[in-house]
Amino acid sequence: AQPVKGPPREMPLTTSGKTLTLPDGSVVEPPRGEYATGAQVGIRPEKFVIAKGAPKSGSASNRITGVVASAVYLGASTEYEVTAPWGGTIRAFAQNLSDDARERAGETITLTWSPEKCFILPATEGD
Repeated sequence: AQPVKGPPREMPLTTSGKTLTLPDGSVVEPPRGEYATGAQVGIRPEKFVIAKGAPKSGSASNRITGVVASAVYLGASTEYEVTAPWGGTIRAFAQNLSDDARERAGETITLTWSPEKCFILPATEGD
């Protein structure tokens, strides 16, 4: 299972007990537990929910707003590469329901996910 496109460092976290923070200051609500310093968060690309624009108030606690770097039509789905606020690239997939629903390169979108959809990769030696 690939957590995020490329090496796990592309979705780096600052960890402190039960608090996981992304480089832009966003707090990630993980599955229950405590995590060692240097842990990484992973989420399978198809587990993201993609919405146009900035997050709406009251939306999911886990969210990243980014810019679509590329959108590749794959028939039944579209694969997105999204540039995160800290410069990393996140891969997400969405089912193609209509042509109007597909996001385009350059658009701002919000990726959301529920805590139970992410997994934690322990810190590696040397972190």
